[in-house]
Amino acid sequence: MVNVLADMELEVEAATLMMTQMSGAFDRAPTDPDEAVFSRLATLAHIAARAVPSR
Repeated sequence: MVNVLADMELEVEAATLMMTQMSGAFDRAPTDPDEAVFSRLATLAHIAARAVPSR
């Protein structure tokens, strides 16, 4: 049970960090082309990682 909770905590921390980076990239995207590319790619990667395949 401890391992399950530790895994969940790591996933939450990773998601929080990624959302923080993505929100900053969206804020800076109009003036920084690299941030615009990162925000587009990170959004796609996040959606793909969380997508549930339909059956």
